[in-house]
Amino acid sequence: MIRIIIKIIVSSQHMSMEYEQKAALIRFYQALIQDGKEVDREEKLIIFNALFRKTDTGLIKSDNSGLTQKS
Repeated sequence: MIRIIIKIIVSSQHMSMEYEQKAALIRFYQALIQDGKEVDREEKLIIFNALFRKTDTGLIKSDNSGLTQKS
């Protein structure tokens, strides 16, 4: 039971840090746009990929090591 609670707490802290970083990136992007800075396509892709990537909670193992691929 304690192990589960610890996993939930650690996951919550990880998610909090992850979304604080995403919020900072959004504020940075908004500041660039507001100042009239030109953001090219590659820079937008970097920013958007960072914002919309899947965030792992750590609660469920996400690796597929147990799956075998049949040829």
